[in-house]
Amino acid sequence: MPRTIELYQQFRGRCLLAFGIGTNLTNDLGYEPLQIVIKMIRCNGQPVAKLSDTPSKNMCDDEKYLAYLRQVFEIA
Repeated sequence: MPRTIELYQQFRGRCLLAFGIGTNLTNDLGYEPLQIVIKMIRCNGQPVAKLSDTPSKNMCDDEKYLAYLRQVFEIA
């Protein structure tokens, strides 16, 4: 959680921020958590992308949007 606060302080006011703070925050009933991850791919009809410093973890179903993001963020 300290890293989340650090990122928030660095980028607040510069861009829209959203964080997914894992299982232990939302599962406090003692049940074994499911090992699944749900990632958004579109919001209000617009593409959404997950960019990572590990290229195999990048995710986007819109090739044009992904190409745009690669250009903007100088990603190979």
